[in-house]
Amino acid sequence: MSVSPGHVASFVKRFRASRGFSLDDLSETTGVSRSMICQIEQEKASPTLAILAKLAGGMKVALGDLVDPGRGPTLYRRTSVEESRVTRSRDKSFECALLTTNSANRHLEIFRFRFDKPGKHRSVGHGPNAREYLFVEEGTMALEVSGERFELTEGDLLEFAAAETHEYIHESAKPARGLLMVFYAIG
Repeated sequence: MSVSPGHVASFVKRFRASRGFSLDDLSETTGVSRSMICQIEQEKASPTLAILAKLAGGMKVALGDLVDPGRGPTLYRRTSVEESRVTRSRDKSFECALLTTNSANRHLEIFRFRFDKPGKHRSVGHGPNAREYLFVEEGTMALEVSGERFELTEGDLLEFAAAETHEYIHESAKPARGLLMVFYAIG
């Protein structure tokens, strides 16, 4: 497999745009210098495997997607909580585990969430033009976004613009669980 500098440059540019990241933001996230990222985007550098791995790791994408535009289907194996990227609320009422990563061919992330007790979790925006889908598999909960509150029950699916901060709220003593899907518009 050969690495296409044009594909890597395009991928990095689209990724930054979808997240609203500056060069400095991506540099901080990946540990790759700002100047190297700039050179990669301008196709003036051929990054080493180590640099590509740092970029992919920091961007939370598969290395294959970063370097190979013709990649085929990807099977995601179920991972334990210890192996996946997990977010927890401060009060430990909410837990959210990443199931898939945003990639060149699939501009989405899928998370499994659960509330084991009443609580709240605030999520920062996911970048310009991001859309989120919240599916409640079990229980009840609410979502507050853009000054509105949406009450959800088992089987409900809510789609909303996810560019701004939003809050997941669970007020019941019974657990709630479901899926979060974040789609990133690549322009």
